[in-house]
Amino acid sequence: MGLLLNNDNEALIYQSYVGEIVIPHTFYTIQDGYNDVFYFRFWTSGTPNDNVAILPTQNYTGANLATTLHQKFETLLGAGRVTVT
Repeated sequence: MGLLLNNDNEALIYQSYVGEIVIPHTFYTIQDGYNDVFYFRFWTSGTPNDNVAILPTQNYTGANLATTLHQKFETLLGAGRVTVT
């Protein structure tokens, strides 16, 4: 509640209120402990090699997810052995 003076110096009492609040709740595309484990298999000379990569929590686009996976693959297999598109 507040008090204003009009042009004639008459006191006007006003009241204001918030009619609605919107508080967005968003989720990361990759969340720690929820969906951050990426399982994959590479075949080398006919032998399967199962691997796991833990992805950092953040919002990913397709492009930066591909970049992150490429970095994880190169860490495990060596640079230049994998292409991620």
